[in-house]
Amino acid sequence: MKPTIGRIVHFTGTTDKETYPGIVVEVLDNGLVNLATFGKGSLYFNQGVPFSLHPQSGHWSWPPRES
Repeated sequence: MKPTIGRIVHFTGTTDKETYPGIVVEVLDNGLVNLATFGKGSLYFNQGVPFSLHPQSGHWSWPPRES
């Protein structure tokens, strides 16, 4: 599935390895995305974030689906 503007994704933090919700605000030509990420009481803007199939530090991934 390709990311599109407005989609909700998960972002794994680079220092704390926590998972945060994010919204795709821009899809770049090289496959990276810019995210608005919601932290604990904060809003962050992450630029040029790569995709990872599984949660990985500094990457975005799709939220897991419940069965």
